[in-house]
Amino acid sequence: MSAKKDTAEQKGTLARVLVDFPFEGRVYFANALVEFPAGAVETLKKSGVVDDSEAAIAYCAETLGKKPVVHVPESAEQEPQGEAK
Repeated sequence: MSAKKDTAEQKGTLARVLVDFPFEGRVYFANALVEFPAGAVETLKKSGVVDDSEAAIAYCAETLGKKPVVHVPESAEQEPQGEAK
């Protein structure tokens, strides 16, 4: 049973991004479909930047043809992207 519980806890929540915003080192743009950590979605909803309703997800997927992406926090240990100016 614990293996199922662990899997459920690791699974994120799919949500439609409503406005451009940065999150954990990544930038997400309006109308993206992103699987965020389940605990983060409630906070993001309260901030008004995502909507996890079935209608919002269907609109992005079916009407706009967006494919879901999984949020991966940018690691502080990663190499910087781009060139320094």
